[in-house]
Amino acid sequence: MTWKIAAAGTFPDSKTLFFLEGGVNGRYAQWDPTAWQRDLGFPRSVASRFPGLPVGPPDAVLVAPFPGERRTSCFFYGDECVEVHNATGRAASNFPRKIQKHFPGLWPSGIDAVLYAGPEDYVFFRRGEYAVVGADRKVKPGYPRKLSTWKGMFSGGVDAATWVTRAGVASAFVFKGDECIHIDLPSRECKERKPIRTAFKGLLPLKSSRTRFEPELHGFKFVNSFDVDARMFGRQTWNMGLCGGMAFGALDRFQHRRSVPPDTKPPGEKCPELELRFELIKRQLATLVPGLIEVLAFQALPDQDQVTPPHPELGGGGGPAGFGTHLVPGSRSAGVETITQKSWWPRIKKLLDASRPAIVCLIRVKGAADPSKNHQVLAVGYDQMERNLVRLNVYDPNHPGEEQVIVFNPVVGERLKATQDDGSPVRAFFLINEPPSMY
Repeated sequence: MTWKIAAAGTFPDSKTLFFLEGGVNGRYAQWDPTAWQRDLGFPRSVASRFPGLPVGPPDAVLVAPFPGERRTSCFFYGDECVEVHNATGRAASNFPRKIQKHFPGLWPSGIDAVLYAGPEDYVFFRRGEYAVVGADRKVKPGYPRKLSTWKGMFSGGVDAATWVTRAGVASAFVFKGDECIHIDLPSRECKERKPIRTAFKGLLPLKSSRTRFEPELHGFKFVNSFDVDARMFGRQTWNMGLCGGMAFGALDRFQHRRSVPPDTKPPGEKCPELELRFELIKRQLATLVPGLIEVLAFQALPDQDQVTPPHPELGGGGGPAGFGTHLVPGSRSAGVETITQKSWWPRIKKLLDASRPAIVCLIRVKGAADPSKNHQVLAVGYDQMERNLVRLNVYDPNHPGEEQVIVFNPVVGERLKATQDDGSPVRAFFLINEPPSMY
């Protein structure tokens, strides 16, 4: 899957958001202009920051558009625009609106990009034309004009445009395909044209794959925390997790086009909630049966490979009564990090490349520690950001309504360095074979 920049905008915190097109649903990457690098933890789904907006990427974004509206941005979709509160990411009341109603005289649809041109002028791009809009939201006389009058500009239009401030200097960029142009707005001249991967190194993934499972839409709405009446054991309650049951339950429903229940609280021990509770327990057992032996094996192994160098051993040599020494060859036994990189990640990746979500067990503890401290999630996609950096997108039942990311190094022979968004430790991980459907 190849990503393309669909829209871009620099927000009040000076971070530039690049909205990416190319997957099943919209995602965005956050760029830090001070460090001139993509922030860790991105790309993410658009829904994670802008709940309630359309799932796909916007056509264009105009940040803090007009006087008196510095706390909002304007997102364009087809023939409509949506004013969005920067702080909450939610649409303002009375939106969406038709573009021509909100911006009289502008094209009715298909806005490609918007760029602040100051003072209080905004350049709108559409196909091979551009128009300048004033603070009154009206198109200025004499517009639209042909974009070909801009010296060195892309032919046929642009995909996105934004300002990026670096070392106190604001620079305007336009993007098309895999290239970007640094432009001088007052003169309408293009100063420098480069590949995006050169000008914004690390912004776009080298490779990505994404299933149609969206944690915000297809995951359970309640958190993985279940109270059990334990009075018969001399306690008031026990608390347990059913992460595997929830991951399998969400996946099975998704594959059979069934919705998860709207409940925002875990099902209790009384009807009618009891039916769902028993279902999740049953599903939990279905994921534990194929995975428990692997869990215990992973806990028993060290993180890194164990290397035994060649060494002499008494016996087997020449001389009287067989006394002497011989050289025992060295050996290497794989640790859980190498096993993850060499054996399990390729299998998980193969499923994701085929658009199939995968149940994954995260190994958090070692030795004789409680196996229930490990965790199961549902992998729904990945982004290969660099040779030694993969971002695994997961539905984590501990975090309803959001997507979690596990970052790790897939290169065999190097440290795994796996971390999760919520700070939970990840020693290693492996694939749980999907149990038979319960539908």
